[in-house]
Amino acid sequence: MIRVVAGFVLGLSASQALAGLTLCDVISSDFSLQKIGWYDMSGEAKVMDALGTVHDGRVTLIRDHAGRGKVNIEIAHDTPYYGSDLDEYVVFGTDKGYRVIGASYVIRDGQRYISVGLGNNPAECQVE
Repeated sequence: MIRVVAGFVLGLSASQALAGLTLCDVISSDFSLQKIGWYDMSGEAKVMDALGTVHDGRVTLIRDHAGRGKVNIEIAHDTPYYGSDLDEYVVFGTDKGYRVIGASYVIRDGQRYISVGLGNNPAECQVE
């Protein structure tokens, strides 16, 4: 099922769906993020917002987090998306599952400035 969801919803290729895919459904999202997924090996990432719009991104950091893992994902927008030049999400495991924290940035003269917090929500993630 995760392969179908990843391929259909996130537009990730079927051949990649077999190699280190993590796909998360965000629960009770107060920042309109429905899904987030990535490949550890290629660093390709995608998110789907509440409007069903899929945004391409990249994994910028993977590290240990109490034995559960922590991943940073950046979504850069070619033109401002609801005022955001860049969104960053951090996905990490907890003793009760997963959480997704997000922040939106504006970029001025090459510097990032935090614009809006994008929530701190539980997520159901599957790793393949």
